[in-house]
Amino acid sequence: MGFIAYILYQLIGLFIFVLFAWIILGWLIAFGVLSYQTPLVANIMGFCDALMRPVLDPIRRIIPAIGGIDISPIFLLIGLNAVQIYILRPLM
Repeated sequence: MGFIAYILYQLIGLFIFVLFAWIILGWLIAFGVLSYQTPLVANIMGFCDALMRPVLDPIRRIIPAIGGIDISPIFLLIGLNAVQIYILRPLM
């Protein structure tokens, strides 16, 4: 059971890394530092969107944007960290 918990712990860590990359790229595109027209940026954002949208859409239905700011990634991050700390870490 410890090995499976370790693999899940690492996969959640990788997912959190992709979440941060998606957030930072979104900010850089919004502020005009990067262009979505660049093929590399478009490919990375497409990959991140494909991973994040199915997970964030149910959270967005429950928690709407506040003042135009989407806070659903914060709740996803808190939830993933809680799973890592309180469920998977004791199993390892």
